[in-house]
Amino acid sequence: MNLWCYSCLKGFKETWIQVWSFRSSALLRGLPLCFALALFDAKVEGSVRFGRWLLATAPGALDRYDTAYNRWACALLHSPPWRSAAIAHMELGWGLCGRHRALLDVAGRRARLWMLPKGDMYGEVFIKSHAVPLSWARRSLTLLEEHDIPDYPDAEGCGSVQSYLVLVRSLLSSAASATFWSSCSGHLVPFPFSLLSSGPSPLPAALLSVSLPWEALMGHRALCRLRAGTLDLAHANGKKSQAKVRCCIFCNKKTWAPYIHVLGECHISRSPELRDAGELFSPRERALVLLNALPHELLFPAVARVALAIERRSKQFWDQAG
Repeated sequence: MNLWCYSCLKGFKETWIQVWSFRSSALLRGLPLCFALALFDAKVEGSVRFGRWLLATAPGALDRYDTAYNRWACALLHSPPWRSAAIAHMELGWGLCGRHRALLDVAGRRARLWMLPKGDMYGEVFIKSHAVPLSWARRSLTLLEEHDIPDYPDAEGCGSVQSYLVLVRSLLSSAASATFWSSCSGHLVPFPFSLLSSGPSPLPAALLSVSLPWEALMGHRALCRLRAGTLDLAHANGKKSQAKVRCCIFCNKKTWAPYIHVLGECHISRSPELRDAGELFSPRERALVLLNALPHELLFPAVARVALAIERRSKQFWDQAG
């Protein structure tokens, strides 16, 4: 049954993923990232999660879930699809890959089935189906075993489904973290990512609990894009280039490190409100201070506005450059 369901939904889901990724950039560009994420959780995640415990056992399903969430993460961050999806996940505060979300649903469904009272027909069929190689019961157990997730009866110290799911989420988060950091190991622009993050970003959730100007909320995504290094801040003869020495798109000064220049010394990042944000530091140190600003800090609104100005002026420059 699960194979038939997945076969029927396969084409629809692939098309839906592509359409949502294409339309979301225009639809969500006018929303702060924290609001866009809340909308995503309610509308997209809420829809995809339906039946995921079943579809996840189909051949290749976990890879497709990974692909879908990688595309969505990049779309939400307005990051090109060929850039690091792992960094996009981290900046969005997502602690699980697509496959890990599906595995969590599988583990939860199995735990609830194990908890059915003795004699329940659904529960009895579930238990007996483990002897059938192609049954959902057997295939779902195999999935958990392949990812080192204990089944509910084998999980020590878990007296309830809720405590079991806490354990499973912790194990999956650790696995996802290892995947993310492995993918981020080669990230060097604007800085090695370990200097900017210790894990999934707390900013999206934190921004929903503090009172900030709308422009500062809008600037959060721009700040994430700067941290991810997805903005082109330098040119060579008015064109995008990978040359070692290029010119700043804002002041035309030659630079070896466009991000450090723009955030550390260029006029575009100067603001009266940021006089205390590393005025006595080197450009590199000041850039780090700005990129690591947190919502509860007094400088965050000014940093977010500067990031938004950089993003908008960058887009304007490249639009005019053609």
